[in-house]
Amino acid sequence: MMEHQFRVLEAFIKESKINSDSFYNVNFWNQADRIDLLGNYQKELVLELIKYGEGVLGELGQILFNFTFANQEFRITLI
Repeated sequence: MMEHQFRVLEAFIKESKINSDSFYNVNFWNQADRIDLLGNYQKELVLELIKYGEGVLGELGQILFNFTFANQEFRITLI
């Protein structure tokens, strides 16, 4: 299952043209069909992610993106 999620993540990175170095933490949640990514705030990254889901300002000033790509839920947090 994790291998499938890794392929979905690769497909997302390729399609979105987001640099994989933008994220410093990746968690695969097999039972939840979810991939969590953590990265530093970058204006260019936010502009790319807006194409997939609306960003929401979190309680601590982080920007949260939640969307589905290839039947996987993505939760991206930018600090």
